[in-house]
Formats: sequence, structure tokens, C-alpha cells
Amino acid sequence: MLAAAEETRSTVPASAKVAAALLIALALCGRAIYVFTPVNSDTAMFVYAGKLVANGGRPGVDLLDNKLPSVGLLMQVPERLFGAAWPTYGLLGLAMSVVASLMLWRLARRWLGESAAIFVAVASVLWLNFTPAVYGQLQLETIGVFFSALAAGCVAEWLAKRDLRDAFVAGMCGGMGMWAKPTAGAVLAAAVIAMLLFARGRWWPRIAGIYALAAGAAVPIIVCLKLILATGMAGALPETLRQLRDYAAASNFDWSDVAKPIFVVAVLLFPLLILGLICRRDRLPRQPRPSGLGAFVLIWFGCELAAVISQRRMYAYHFIVLAPPAALLCGLIARRVSMRSLQMAFGPPTALAFWLAMTMVPQIGAPTRDSRMIAYVKANALPTQSVWVDDYPRLLMETDLAPGSAVPLIFLFANSDSAPAFFGERLLADFDARRPAMVILPTDIDRLIELYHHNMADVAGSPRRAEAMGRMIRQIDGYVRRRYHPAAEIDGLTVWQRDSATIPAQAVPPTGR
Repeated sequence: MLAAAEETRSTVPASAKVAAALLIALALCGRAIYVFTPVNSDTAMFVYAGKLVANGGRPGVDLLDNKLPSVGLLMQVPERLFGAAWPTYGLLGLAMSVVASLMLWRLARRWLGESAAIFVAVASVLWLNFTPAVYGQLQLETIGVFFSALAAGCVAEWLAKRDLRDAFVAGMCGGMGMWAKPTAGAVLAAAVIAMLLFARGRWWPRIAGIYALAAGAAVPIIVCLKLILATGMAGALPETLRQLRDYAAASNFDWSDVAKPIFVVAVLLFPLLILGLICRRDRLPRQPRPSGLGAFVLIWFGCELAAVISQRRMYAYHFIVLAPPAALLCGLIARRVSMRSLQMAFGPPTALAFWLAMTMVPQIGAPTRDSRMIAYVKANALPTQSVWVDDYPRLLMETDLAPGSAVPLIFLFANSDSAPAFFGERLLADFDARRPAMVILPTDIDRLIELYHHNMADVAGSPRRAEAMGRMIRQIDGYVRRRYHPAAEIDGLTVWQRDSATIPAQAVPPTGR
């Protein structure tokens, strides 16, 4: 029956192929632009975590962050290959999005028809490379999407042929995606529901498929746990999980946050609305397809959306995981592909994506405050010294200096009401133990505190957290002023050089420790 899909596929006009190629080329600019812009904070953090693991360090012990240690285990592979060559991570993210789109295109072409495959290809490239959702050279969501798309292709094969090998490989791909973020397992949850409730046929092949899926997922998960135990990261795992729990539970969530997923879903479903209503005259006979495939895609979309909402802090890049199932939904509507349908369904969002990408062109090659600060540290720090700056991974990657603390950024202070004390005391204890040669802080500390108080909802919405965060930042500033002297000022940053002798306590400003 499924072979009939080959016979009934419509012939795609050459004009439609040209239009699709043009839309895809423009959409790819949304991510390609990041190959040429300065590296962003998240990418540098993930790469530094990989370097730490590659050198025998332990995330959760030697580096505190809102990420599981599996991120460092995963990122040590590209870090060993590329080091601090930041453009290569942009290329890696671009390559992963392209491969994910190709897998989705293949899925649609095999089981939904050639016209559907064109729609899925354009939609997947558009949403996987939409500039606000990309946010940097390489996000964990991009890695998760890469493995989720591979898993989805295998799930479709199992739904069609009931081959346990397909289910096993789907589980392995989903399990690998969970190394980046546990929420990448949403595709596996959707697969289990579709296999159990919507796939036709006898019960035992479906139960066997679920077992094969679980067995496949268990392989990378067990490997990850064994590596965590073998590398000594397990001891810090409970504290990391506690911080992640507090980070999610203490995130402010008000009615304005409800608008975020509603808006994103409306944007993603815009092409679906155009194809379903305005292009309804282009309806094609429904292609034979694997039983449960449509349900799997719909459930997958719902599971991914629920996973995003469960994180509470819904940043734009969190929603990129909705791209694969949203693209497949476009293929489930049987429509004849034409230049008109492509222009109407994908022209407006592609134009918006391209315009947003072009707004980033001025960043290409432009010197930044970070680049000038890194150049100063390179010229003045000794190779054996340690340094600390708020958000230090890029600095340490490019200078190969040691970190002045396991606490890499002040942003962590906003995790919860107790986070300023927890991370701040650890930071100061590390300063006492490691005695970093340089500490780089904003010249205007009060302005930094005000930025957090007014520009970060989780701090602004919690007076107790805001007070604790401001108090701890001033305490750190006072500690540095008592033991260091200002050596340089770079674009609003003061480079503090450690004194050979401690300044007397009476010289400390009243905000000091």
C-alpha cells in the first residue's frame, strides 16, 4: 500500500523548485550570519565545558553552571577538533540544521509524497535557522534537534515496517540528544504514545517496538552515567540537580509569559493556515502513509511545547525544538506545490528571517569590548596565572589561562533567593584559595546591579533575591578593592591587579567585605 505513494506523487513544476531553492537559500542566512559574528556567551560556555572535561576537569566541581555534566562530555568532541576557532562552531550548527532538514525531507518524501517533501524542506530550513531562535553559533537545542530529527526518521520507518532495528536506532538517537538536554527525549515520549495507541496491528509488535526503543535509549544514557561515575562528577551531581530544580522553580511566571508560546505557535502555524485555507483548491488525494504517523507528529509537537513551557524561562532559542514537528505538519496537509503556494505560505516569514539576519551584518568584524579586554589580558598576564571576569569562558579559551573561580558568571546569582549567597561565597572562597592575578569587574557596580534589577524578570520580580544579589555583588566589589589595585580601564571594565600586600582594612570602602 505504501508503495502507491511513489505512483501518486505529483510532478513538482520547475518554477516551484526554483522558488523553494531561493527560500531555502535566504532562510539559511539566518544561521550562516553567526559564522562571522563574535562568539556569544552560551557557545563559549559549552565549548569551555568541553575543554574542561577533555583536560580532566569536572563540571559541577570545577565549573558551576545551570547545565548537566553530560554537556561537557558531549562538547569535548568538537572542542578537541576546533578549540577556540569560533566560526567552526557556527558551521557545525549550520551543518547540523541542514542534516536535520534533510532527514525530515527524506521522511516526508518517502511517506507523504514529493509535494509534501518540498513544503517540509522549506519549513524545516526556515524554522531551524530563524535568527532569533538560533541565538549564537551553537546552542544545545540545535544539537538536540539534530538527534531528534534522526530519531523521527527512524520512528517513521518503524511505523511503516515494524522493524525493531529502526526502533532501536530511534531510541539511541533520542538518548544521545538527551546528553545535550533531557527535554530532547520528547520525541521518544511521542513515539511511545504513537506506537501504543495509534499504530495499527497486533499488540505484541507494538510492545516489542517500545522495548526496542527503550533499549536503544538506554545505551547512550548508561554510557553517560558510567562516564560521570568514572570521571568523579557524580559527587557534585545532587547539588547540580538541586540548583537546576531551584532555577526552574524560582523562575517567575506570570500571565505575560502565556503569550510567548501562543505567539510562537501562531508564527509556526502560519504556513499551515495558508496551505490549509487559502490553498485548499490545490488539494491532492491523500497519500497512503504509515498508520500513526500523523498522530506521532502532532504528539511530538505537543511534547516539545510542554517541555519548553516546563523550563519556565522561555527564551527564544528554547522554541527551536518545535521546528521539526511544525515542518512535518506542513507535509501532512496534502497540497500541490507551486510557486504561488510557496510564496504565500513561506514568503513573509522568510523575508522577516532574512531581514533579521541582515540587521546583524554590522557586527561582522567589529571590535568588541570583550576582544579588547582579552587582548589586554593576553599582553599582561603570565601563562601560569589565573584570572576572573564575569562570563569568563571565551577569555580562558583564547588565553589558556586558569580560572580564578569555579563560578563563571554572575548570572547564576539569579537562580533563586539562596543563589547569591551560595555562588557568591564560593566565588570569594575561590579568590582566597586561587589568588587570581587579575579580576575584571564593571567600573560602575551600581549600574550592573540596576541592570539586573530592572532588566531581568526573575530578579525584578523577587525583592528578596534582588536585595541578596545586590548585596553580594557589592561584597565582591569590596573584596577586590581591598586586595587589588586598578591597572586599566577598558570600555567600562576595570582590570584589577592583585597587590603584593593586602591593603589595610581601614582603607576599604564601606561596601567591602
